[in-house]
Amino acid sequence: RQETGWFKGADGKWRFEIDDSDAKLKKPWQNKGQLFGDIHSLMFKRRIEARMPGGFTVGDVLDHPALFAAYPHIANIALTNQKEAGASFFRSPIDPPAIRIGKDTAMSDVVSKILHEVQHVIQEDENFATGGSANGIARNPMEYATKDDIEYAKSLPAYERAKDKQEFIRSFIGMKLDNPLDAYRRLSGEVESRNTQARQRMTADQRRNASPESTADVKASDVIVVFNGKEMHDAPTPANSRTRSGITNFTPEQITESLRKSPFVG
Repeated sequence: RQETGWFKGADGKWRFEIDDSDAKLKKPWQNKGQLFGDIHSLMFKRRIEARMPGGFTVGDVLDHPALFAAYPHIANIALTNQKEAGASFFRSPIDPPAIRIGKDTAMSDVVSKILHEVQHVIQEDENFATGGSANGIARNPMEYATKDDIEYAKSLPAYERAKDKQEFIRSFIGMKLDNPLDAYRRLSGEVESRNTQARQRMTADQRRNASPESTADVKASDVIVVFNGKEMHDAPTPANSRTRSGITNFTPEQITESLRKSPFVG
């Protein structure tokens, strides 16, 4: 990695780290003391007065030649604001992709927020392990189950006695992901995107000497590797699947005893 810059992520796929240390807001976007919602409204008003197209793109706001050289299309992704705090990346079959920044975000934090969401764009483009949301995990825990999780559930004695085997597996996965916020934090795509923010100001030498794994805020063995929702059921076995097969927080005996009391087990 130190010689070539290439390394494997938690999902077992090769990637190359782009140096973000020179990334900055383009002028005349201000970056001190103001909130993104206010500056966005001001810039939007100026565009209308100049009879220019109303919307903004990432390339209109972010100065980052290295990123756009590697992924030119990212410069054309819409950039707008949202009422909610933080930021989000939105893509649907109908609407064009967009990165949304919380209107109360300090302008000094905007580049960091954009880089976090851009990393999610790259994850989808490269078929890397993705992120998600705590609400999504709570609503659909099965979408965050790995192939190993499902096979492990099927290997439990209680599975054979289950009246509804699919519901048994859902109960198992739901128990494993009983803290959606913690599970969200451990999603590989979220760990990687936060790490992108953490490494933003690192020099080339610092990046070379400190691997991405060493600066991540979640240990590799605790990362949850998923590939865009249900697709991960058919995805290749992740690099850390051996350490995460079955369940890491409970013994098989504890799991079997808990699921034995489930209403879905006869």
